Amino acid sequence: MTPPPPPPPAGNHSPHQPAALVTVAPLVAGTLSLADAEIFADTANAARASLPGADARRRVPSLAFVVRSRARPWTALFDLGIRKDLTAYPPAVCAELPDFACDLAAGDAADVLRAASSVAPAKAVDPDKVDAVILSHMHFDHVGDVTRFPNAAIYAARDACSAAASGFPANARSNYLQLPSGRDVRPVDFDDDAVAAQPFCNFPRSVDLLGDGSVYLLETPGHAAGHLAAACRVAPNRFVLLAADCCHARACYADAPPRMLSPFNYVDLARAQDTVNRLAAINHTYGPSVIRRHHKEGGGKHAAAAAAAAPPAGDDEPRVLIILAHETERLDEIPVYPDVIDDTTF
Repeated sequence: MTPPPPPPPAGNHSPHQPAALVTVAPLVAGTLSLADAEIFADTANAARASLPGADARRRVPSLAFVVRSRARPWTALFDLGIRKDLTAYPPAVCAELPDFACDLAAGDAADVLRAASSVAPAKAVDPDKVDAVILSHMHFDHVGDVTRFPNAAIYAARDACSAAASGFPANARSNYLQLPSGRDVRPVDFDDDAVAAQPFCNFPRSVDLLGDGSVYLLETPGHAAGHLAAACRVAPNRFVLLAADCCHARACYADAPPRMLSPFNYVDLARAQDTVNRLAAINHTYGPSVIRRHHKEGGGKHAAAAAAAAPPAGDDEPRVLIILAHETERLDEIPVYPDVIDDTTF
């Protein structure tokens, strides 16, 4: 495996200024059931042959992420998970929802944000004060309900915005919802010379969203129209790479050898597999060896912080922590909202 180039250094913008950093707080915005045959090529092949076990399913979280700048008053949500009112999805999606068996026992993303105000008020986020919603793509388990964040600008890749523009209700057969009218929608166009797309590790094109090197939006094609990821700098040489649906299970990017992608869940399987191969190379070269879980106020499964090792002293190598939208294992490894992933986590 060829080692990818390192992530952009912190001094790219002003070597005389401290690095602009963010914190990242994952939250569970619903859970759903996914079929293994739509995740892994081997299970898809077994399903085609009607072999035993090919109908296996797994319950996974639909993760959203609070991204907060430490350099300026700016708060964003990367993806929104599942919306509370399932009947508001397009009819084409509603017809498939029984298979997904969505569960929003803790509410949607906005509910989870507000619930923290009684547990950790200093860390809680008011949905009305969210500045930006970044959508990785327009599938139902990622777009949530943007009306719950009324003052947020909406960022999505140009092709994703185009897919939504021709979505439901204008097109009754579409799987996509149109974005609410009157909102500040800001398409991300990696082809626009004005945005000065640049490489991020081995991904050829990314956009520096805030212009300070703290959040990069990466072009990660294959799964759906305009799929993008976000690389968030939590320390000068540490990034959290929010990989959304580049793939749907850790085994596809972290196993040796990795499990290949199912052909059933990607609009362009060859490009999707290339995207995941790039993720795998980043994980192999820059994946953190130790993740420190923080104490969670009020107790819970992250309360035993003393049991988790601190990041190795003197580790100045670049590190990139990859988190998929449905990566169940991460919930036992990382701080979750209202706690944050920051410069002390890995």
